[in-house]
Amino acid sequence: MRKNREASSVYSVRLPNDVIDKLNALATRLDVPASTLVRGFILDGLADSRGGDLISALDRLERDVLEVRRRAISA
Repeated sequence: MRKNREASSVYSVRLPNDVIDKLNALATRLDVPASTLVRGFILDGLADSRGGDLISALDRLERDVLEVRRRAISA
């Protein structure tokens, strides 16, 4: 286990190929690994279901800033 990291587990989920294609395309556009993108979506969903927390809000803000930066550079 890495230093300063919580214990974690791998969770497998089945998604249609078109969803995987969309996730990969979005991850490429955002220049992040697809697994990081999916993990963020899951954490955001869990945070929203319980009212959210500061770390989740910061993670969401960071992703939003990256998306705005990507759009500004490509404009």
